[in-house]
Amino acid sequence: MRLHTLLAGLGVATALLLAAPASAAPGIAGPSAAGLATARAAATQGDAPTRLARFFVQLDEHAAGRSVALTGDGADRAAEAKRPALTGAAEAVYSLNPAYVAGDSSAPVALFAYATVEARSADGQRASVWIAQPQGAGTAWEAVNISSTVDEVAYPRQAGGDLVFTEPQVNAWYRVHDGRVLPLNDTARAIVGAGVSVSGYQDVVRGRYGDKLPGSDYANQGKLGGFGVAAPGTTDNSAAWAGLGVLTASGVVGAVLIVSRRRRETA
Repeated sequence: MRLHTLLAGLGVATALLLAAPASAAPGIAGPSAAGLATARAAATQGDAPTRLARFFVQLDEHAAGRSVALTGDGADRAAEAKRPALTGAAEAVYSLNPAYVAGDSSAPVALFAYATVEARSADGQRASVWIAQPQGAGTAWEAVNISSTVDEVAYPRQAGGDLVFTEPQVNAWYRVHDGRVLPLNDTARAIVGAGVSVSGYQDVVRGRYGDKLPGSDYANQGKLGGFGVAAPGTTDNSAAWAGLGVLTASGVVGAVLIVSRRRRETA
């Protein structure tokens, strides 16, 4: 089970198209190396380290089967003992592009969604901190989420110059190489086998999510799913998306950040 804690409000509209990085596919904008360094620094500022330490304490409580969180001095001492630290460089995470899902043949398969960096506690726990610019490109980066897995860091590190992206509705991860969408985990492998063409993958996701795009009846009914924005603190028991909607500079509501069928816990 993947646990998340939010460091900033959900449902924000974020303009995230920046300078095209060398590691992204042509035509796909994302943060520069300097931008990623700035994003990583933001994960060490303000109350982000404290919230990260508390998140690791929450993991202990969850593992012990305790549903009531520590409070008071006990919680403060437990958090202080965690001494969380960031490990390695920040990575850019790209996510399935709704314009591509809608069938636009000129649309890239994915758009930049957020930056992420691995964190570790003093006793070896691992997590990933997600960083975005809630007020739009060119404004301050903020730590917006913590995940109890490090997939978000590990898979982008496998890029090797290729685009790596997630289909977050089902926690599938892919790599685009020589015009083909190749799976990086078992979930993706179950969807595309050994790999499909970029146009073939477009057919797949259009069939899966084409009726759940912004403006669809599905989205307008406020259901958890597709590319819609859900309220914070929900538990999604459908094969749907929940979490943070990203508004790109082109005005397309895009990648929801919290994976389906995973319980989200707020700080």
